[in-house]
Amino acid sequence: MEKSSDHDDDDAERDKRPEGPIGERGETPAGRLEALVDAVLGLTSPKLHELQAIIALGEEQKLVPGAMAYLKQVIFDTTGVAMSVLNQVHRDCRNTDADHGVLHCVALLAESALARLKEAYSALVFSEGNIWLYAEDGEGDRSKTGFYERFDMRDLDRFLLQEYGKLPSLESKSRRAEVSRRITSMLHDPKFFDDAPNGMNLVNGFVTYDAAERGVKLLPASPEHRSRSRLPVKYDPEAKAPVFMAGLARTFSDPAAIEAFREFGGCMLLAATPGLDDARHAMLLVGPRKGGKSSLLEVFRLLVPDYAISAVSPTAWGRDYDKAMLSGKTLNLVTELGGNKLVSGSDAKSIISFEVVKARLPYQEPFFFRPTAWHIAATNTVPKTDDEDPAFERRFLALRLDRTLQPDEVDPLYLAKVKCELAGVIAWFVEGAVRAMRRGCFELPQGHAEIIAEMQYGDDLYARFAITMLQKATDTESGVSTKAINAALTRFAQREGRATDGFTPTTGARRIASLARTLYGAKPYQLAGVPHYRGLRLAPGA
Repeated sequence: MEKSSDHDDDDAERDKRPEGPIGERGETPAGRLEALVDAVLGLTSPKLHELQAIIALGEEQKLVPGAMAYLKQVIFDTTGVAMSVLNQVHRDCRNTDADHGVLHCVALLAESALARLKEAYSALVFSEGNIWLYAEDGEGDRSKTGFYERFDMRDLDRFLLQEYGKLPSLESKSRRAEVSRRITSMLHDPKFFDDAPNGMNLVNGFVTYDAAERGVKLLPASPEHRSRSRLPVKYDPEAKAPVFMAGLARTFSDPAAIEAFREFGGCMLLAATPGLDDARHAMLLVGPRKGGKSSLLEVFRLLVPDYAISAVSPTAWGRDYDKAMLSGKTLNLVTELGGNKLVSGSDAKSIISFEVVKARLPYQEPFFFRPTAWHIAATNTVPKTDDEDPAFERRFLALRLDRTLQPDEVDPLYLAKVKCELAGVIAWFVEGAVRAMRRGCFELPQGHAEIIAEMQYGDDLYARFAITMLQKATDTESGVSTKAINAALTRFAQREGRATDGFTPTTGARRIASLARTLYGAKPYQLAGVPHYRGLRLAPGA
């Protein structure tokens, strides 16, 4: 009877043990280790998957390294399975993801991370040195939906740490960098944004200029628009902006300048360029202090989201790091350009004309991209450039603000009021863009040519006269005499405040003649014994 009782006690103790090799005994580390060792010893003909389950349970129960080493030694002594195999099994257990299984190599990690991103976002692309993520409206709990959001390499590294930081295969920064490179290579499309349709992304849809219908359309938001920003304002073509309009009237004394400002701003918002002005993507506001320039720039800050605005001065466009800051931007605002630094003509050409440029982000590889930011810069004095090419003028729209606002004209709540009528401001700009697109070019105001000439030639009176007071004539026109040119030069110099007492018929003649030939293709000839230039005429007001 006593023997039978002993057997009953053994059976009762055995019944308390968990069934199978993955049970757990007690709440202490020693008890859990003992249960796992017993599970190993209880296997009569162990299979590898059973040993994997035991090691996995030990990892799940967070056995200390010494306890795990002891468990693997017991398995080796009991089953004869090579320690190298057991170590690999252990590594696989530590690198197991609940959703995607064992992730022990760069390829599997990259595929798993990319799958998770694709679950969260409708579209992904790697372009211009960044990943861009598109979330549809209503997807997840994000406010940034309906456009491609920048997801840079630091964001990707943080994502990998958050999702897989506990996996030994991804603990090192260098390994995460390898996974990041694999992900970006799978998403790489360097020209993805090059062919983006023109348009402005708003809360109620995508406003685009339709060349066939010569007007704007409102379309539902879509990743096909490749927009990288979205303004939280609804498009309403009937909305008005009386406060904004009153401010413009105080700032500009020339109505033509207001219209030019309107056309340029509207085309910037729609990312639509008039056909004959396909390189004019920079506006220069020149005027005195307290002339309203800052307020005009701040209005544009209300019209373009902060993440789509950069502030890179044209004097820094030659540096790769600075050029990289223009990637993915809608607008580049420069609050004070200044006249003490040169604007490089070659850099201005490539950036403003949307040509492919090379750039680089800190600690990353160089990349090539096509900048599509429009540029608005304010300055008290006309800046200088080293570019005397006539094509330089075709990249800028220069507006002069010629008055200082009086204290009683300055409304400290102006921008706050304008913010309340943004729908009207947008509608006003869009109408200007439609006008420019239908015409095929911007309407250049008086003063534009003078500012550009001063940028290119500074105090060179004769060059500035040739650019602003001479024009190319048609084949049917008889040309202009050197006598008329000299008289116009004298008037121009007097308006510039220059003394003209010593002017003669040959004053500046060679310089003006050279520029007339270069700029307008003028050719000298004699008419009734008086020197003339064919293909040349005086500008109105000369």
